Amino acid sequence: MDSCLIRKGLRLINEEDEQHVLLCLEGEETPDRLALTMMARNTSPYFAPLETTEQNGVFRYTVPGKRFHAIDEPWNRKRLANFFGNLASALEEAEDYLLDPAMLVLHPQAIAVTEEKVVFLVLPIHVSASLN
Repeated sequence: MDSCLIRKGLRLINEEDEQHVLLCLEGEETPDRLALTMMARNTSPYFAPLETTEQNGVFRYTVPGKRFHAIDEPWNRKRLANFFGNLASALEEAEDYLLDPAMLVLHPQAIAVTEEKVVFLVLPIHVSASLN
């Protein structure tokens, strides 16, 4: 398993099957219970399914498609427009689900791309003012 530091206090670990990732809290942040409930009871085409909820600061996600950092072919205008359209839709959907849009993890290893859509990881924690 390989891992990377997303930001101070948050590490992403890729599981060997390459279809699951773990987001591990390494700081003082606490889970947002409302966000956890919303993610457990609702699905979104823009959010990677949260497979297991927080246990000891670890969240496990199923990630469809290819990770953004692993895309090696050049992007054309259509693909770029699709990416930014999906990002805008994900931000809107986050608000519809009462999630803080700052909960989207915007890091190349935390974004998956399929032929049809872009999928983001949502970290259901209380977002500190320094991250907004």
